[in-house]
Amino acid sequence: MLSVGADVVIDYTREDFAKNGQRYDRILDVAGRRPIFDDQRSLTETGSYVIVGGAPRRLAEVALLGAWLSRHRKQSLSVMGGKPNQGLDFLVEEFEAGKLLAAFDGKYKLDEVPAAIQRIGDGKALGKVVVTVST
Repeated sequence: MLSVGADVVIDYTREDFAKNGQRYDRILDVAGRRPIFDDQRSLTETGSYVIVGGAPRRLAEVALLGAWLSRHRKQSLSVMGGKPNQGLDFLVEEFEAGKLLAAFDGKYKLDEVPAAIQRIGDGKALGKVVVTVST
Protein backbone atom coordinates (compact mmCIF):
# COMPACT_ATOMS: atom_id res chain seq x y z
CA MET A 1 0.00 0.00 0.00
CA LEU A 2 2.89 2.34 0.70
CA SER A 3 4.16 1.77 -2.83
CA VAL A 4 0.87 3.08 -4.28
CA GLY A 5 0.75 6.23 -2.19
CA ALA A 6 -0.70 5.36 1.21
CA ASP A 7 0.67 7.63 3.94
CA VAL A 8 0.04 5.09 6.70
CA VAL A 9 -0.47 1.33 6.59
CA ILE A 10 -1.74 -0.33 9.75
CA ASP A 11 -1.57 -4.04 10.44
CA TYR A 12 -4.83 -4.64 12.29
CA THR A 13 -3.30 -7.70 14.01
CA ARG A 14 -0.70 -5.47 15.71
CA GLU A 15 -2.38 -2.12 16.26
CA ASP A 16 -5.89 -0.92 17.03
CA PHE A 17 -6.03 2.28 15.00
CA ALA A 18 -9.37 3.23 16.57
CA LYS A 19 -7.58 3.68 19.89
CA ASN A 20 -4.53 5.66 18.76
CA GLY A 21 -6.37 9.01 18.74
CA GLN A 22 -5.56 9.80 15.10
CA ARG A 23 -8.13 10.68 12.45
CA TYR A 24 -7.76 9.60 8.84
CA ASP A 25 -8.93 11.12 5.54
CA ARG A 26 -9.33 7.69 3.96
CA ILE A 27 -9.56 4.20 5.38
CA LEU A 28 -9.34 1.26 2.96
CA ASP A 29 -10.39 -1.82 4.93
CA VAL A 30 -9.36 -5.12 3.38
CA ALA A 31 -10.41 -7.37 6.26
CA GLY A 32 -13.68 -5.96 7.58
CA ARG A 33 -13.28 -7.12 11.16
CA ARG A 34 -13.88 -3.89 13.10
CA PRO A 35 -17.16 -2.43 14.34
CA ILE A 36 -18.39 0.13 11.80
CA PHE A 37 -18.73 2.87 14.42
CA ASP A 38 -15.06 2.46 15.44
CA ASP A 39 -14.10 2.94 11.80
CA GLN A 40 -16.41 5.93 11.44
CA ARG A 41 -15.04 7.61 14.58
CA SER A 42 -11.51 7.24 13.17
CA LEU A 43 -12.35 9.36 10.13
CA THR A 44 -11.86 13.09 9.77
CA GLU A 45 -15.03 15.15 9.45
CA THR A 46 -15.02 14.66 5.66
CA GLY A 47 -13.24 11.29 5.64
CA SER A 48 -13.99 8.34 3.41
CA TYR A 49 -14.12 4.67 4.46
CA VAL A 50 -14.23 1.89 1.86
CA ILE A 51 -14.36 -1.82 2.62
CA VAL A 52 -13.08 -4.27 0.01
CA GLY A 53 -13.35 -7.56 1.88
CA GLY A 54 -14.86 -9.27 4.86
CA ALA A 55 -17.78 -11.38 5.95
CA PRO A 56 -21.01 -10.92 3.96
CA ARG A 57 -22.75 -9.65 7.11
CA ARG A 58 -20.08 -6.96 7.53
CA LEU A 59 -20.37 -5.88 3.89
CA ALA A 60 -24.14 -5.58 4.26
CA GLU A 61 -23.72 -3.60 7.50
CA VAL A 62 -21.40 -1.10 5.81
CA ALA A 63 -23.70 -0.81 2.80
CA LEU A 64 -26.82 -0.16 4.89
CA LEU A 65 -25.43 1.86 7.78
CA GLY A 66 -22.95 3.60 5.51
CA ALA A 67 -25.77 4.92 3.35
CA TRP A 68 -27.54 6.30 6.42
CA LEU A 69 -24.39 7.78 7.98
CA SER A 70 -23.36 9.35 4.67
CA ARG A 71 -26.67 11.21 4.49
CA HIS A 72 -26.35 12.60 8.02
CA ARG A 73 -22.63 13.42 8.00
CA LYS A 74 -20.01 14.69 5.58
CA GLN A 75 -18.23 11.34 5.83
CA SER A 76 -18.75 8.53 3.33
CA LEU A 77 -18.78 4.82 4.11
CA SER A 78 -19.14 2.39 1.24
CA VAL A 79 -18.42 -1.06 -0.15
CA MET A 80 -15.86 -1.13 -2.98
CA GLY A 81 -17.77 -1.05 -6.20
CA GLY A 82 -20.44 1.01 -4.46
CA LYS A 83 -20.67 4.78 -4.39
CA PRO A 84 -18.64 6.84 -3.72
CA ASN A 85 -15.12 5.56 -4.30
CA GLN A 86 -13.46 8.94 -4.62
CA GLY A 87 -9.71 8.84 -4.77
CA LEU A 88 -9.42 5.09 -5.31
CA ASP A 89 -8.99 5.19 -9.09
CA PHE A 90 -5.24 5.02 -8.59
CA LEU A 91 -5.64 1.48 -7.21
CA VAL A 92 -7.26 0.35 -10.47
CA GLU A 93 -4.52 2.05 -12.48
CA GLU A 94 -1.79 0.43 -10.39
CA PHE A 95 -3.45 -2.98 -10.68
CA GLU A 96 -3.85 -2.66 -14.45
CA ALA A 97 -0.20 -1.60 -14.77
CA GLY A 98 0.89 -4.71 -12.87
CA LYS A 99 2.27 -2.68 -9.96
CA LEU A 100 -0.32 -3.97 -7.51
CA LEU A 101 -1.12 -7.64 -7.15
CA ALA A 102 -4.28 -9.22 -5.81
CA ALA A 103 -3.99 -11.93 -3.18
CA PHE A 104 -6.16 -14.99 -3.74
CA ASP A 105 -7.06 -17.39 -0.97
CA GLY A 106 -8.21 -20.16 -3.25
CA LYS A 107 -10.69 -21.42 -5.84
CA TYR A 108 -13.96 -23.05 -4.91
CA LYS A 109 -16.46 -24.92 -7.05
CA LEU A 110 -20.06 -23.72 -7.02
CA ASP A 111 -21.13 -26.49 -4.62
CA GLU A 112 -18.34 -25.39 -2.23
CA VAL A 113 -19.67 -21.83 -1.88
CA PRO A 114 -21.05 -22.40 1.66
CA ALA A 115 -17.56 -23.49 2.80
CA ALA A 116 -16.00 -20.47 1.08
CA ILE A 117 -18.47 -18.11 2.77
CA GLN A 118 -17.77 -19.75 6.12
CA ARG A 119 -14.01 -19.32 5.58
CA ILE A 120 -14.50 -15.61 4.86
CA GLY A 121 -16.86 -15.19 7.81
CA ASP A 122 -14.40 -16.88 10.16
CA GLY A 123 -11.67 -14.47 9.04
CA LYS A 124 -9.50 -17.29 7.69
CA ALA A 125 -9.37 -16.18 4.06
CA LEU A 126 -5.94 -14.74 3.25
CA GLY A 127 -7.09 -13.01 0.08
CA LYS A 128 -9.99 -12.98 -2.32
CA VAL A 129 -12.00 -16.16 -2.76
CA VAL A 130 -12.72 -17.24 -6.33
CA VAL A 131 -15.78 -19.31 -7.24
CA THR A 132 -15.54 -21.24 -10.49
CA VAL A 133 -18.70 -21.90 -12.42
CA SER A 134 -18.64 -24.36 -15.30
CA THR A 135 -21.41 -24.66 -17.86
